[in-house]
Amino acid sequence: MKKGKSITLLSVLGVIMAVLIVLTFVRFPVGIKVYNSFVGAYDCDYDLAGGYAYTLTLSDSNEEEIVNKKDFLKTVSGRIEDLGYDLYSVKGFENPDPSITDYSVRIELKKDSKVAADISAIAAYGKVRFFGGTSSSELSEILTDVNAVEKASYLGSTYYEGTTYQNFSVKFTADAKAELDKVVLGASSYYLKAIVGEESGDFSTTVFDTSAGSSPFSITNSYANGTLSLSYGNDADQVKRMVMLLNKGGIDYKFTVDDGAEITSPYGNATLGLIIALAVVLVGTVVFFCVKGKGFGLIALLNVLLILPIYAFMFIAIPGIVVNLGTLVGMLAGAILIADGLFVFYKRLCEEYANGKTVKASVKTAFKRSLMPTLSVGVVSAAVSILVFVLTKGVIKGFAISFGIAAGAFLIASLLFLRMFVAIVLPLVKTENQDKFLNLKREDE
Repeated sequence: MKKGKSITLLSVLGVIMAVLIVLTFVRFPVGIKVYNSFVGAYDCDYDLAGGYAYTLTLSDSNEEEIVNKKDFLKTVSGRIEDLGYDLYSVKGFENPDPSITDYSVRIELKKDSKVAADISAIAAYGKVRFFGGTSSSELSEILTDVNAVEKASYLGSTYYEGTTYQNFSVKFTADAKAELDKVVLGASSYYLKAIVGEESGDFSTTVFDTSAGSSPFSITNSYANGTLSLSYGNDADQVKRMVMLLNKGGIDYKFTVDDGAEITSPYGNATLGLIIALAVVLVGTVVFFCVKGKGFGLIALLNVLLILPIYAFMFIAIPGIVVNLGTLVGMLAGAILIADGLFVFYKRLCEEYANGKTVKASVKTAFKRSLMPTLSVGVVSAAVSILVFVLTKGVIKGFAISFGIAAGAFLIASLLFLRMFVAIVLPLVKTENQDKFLNLKREDE
């Protein structure tokens, strides 16, 4: 590559990198709008950003004794996970006085507008009860003597004529279907309501109601083969709560729920330590190569400055990623991967030049020799992250996602950006001085 072309490309890339770095860390205005940085736009879990804590306390009207509190906490945890939370805290508290049967559960979740409604669904009491009728104003209880629901599923959203509809299905058991067939298929219209708990009172929760709202709808054309398929409003979170309640019903004990309280990040100090460690790895890598490889330090710096904002952007470009403490550990591991890729290449470069090759030939051979180790590390890292993602949950799953993205960033940095910057920077140095620029030495020197 000619020197003039190298200068032009380096200038263009410099502008691109500067813009990406600004977008990564700085909030910026465009007209009357203010846009978040990449990092500022992250959806952080409660361990990093704080969240809400709710306390569930056994009601005075509760009649069932909690025999196995450990199993009950697992039940609560399962309901939380069904609503899409990967990271949470569930703790039970008993009164130290054995003569007092008070029991409470503290649940901590990330900040979200839907948390209060989710907690209400988690604490819903009782079994699923169905009410039906051919008139929206006259519903009577049905399916009282059967296990009604085989499986409920969230089917995603559809968009029609400017409105988004959330869809779900309820597959009834064979016994429930037989009973429904007698009334639903023989009626010109039929309305259905499902609740959890008592028919009325403080401990009842409406799951769905086809007889309510400004535009009630019949299920006559929605019910077939024992499966009820419906669209219900435009709130996906509400429908997911419906599905969870239809599948699991309510809990067996009556709890009152407080109004919740805001909590701070439980791992603030650890977060700061990981961020500092991440910066030390990246800065230390560049400094090391500036001392060890002289001009190769510039190549390492350019490589890091370009891959870092792209890596940061991936956490908002990929839908559904929630950043937690494990994510930061994965970022740190990713930084170590990138540093290792630079080290492997430079070591091969030094070896080839020491054996008598020219700088140009040494670079070419070094890339060939480092290709398989780089691919091996990248592919194995990606495979490990996928395996960990499938087999774990919570903070560890956050690590798996972050480390998987890091594996991709490592391959891009090592196989593309490093080669690109070597090709751009070396032509800026006279051929006879390139060995000194990269601090390369012959074996006998």
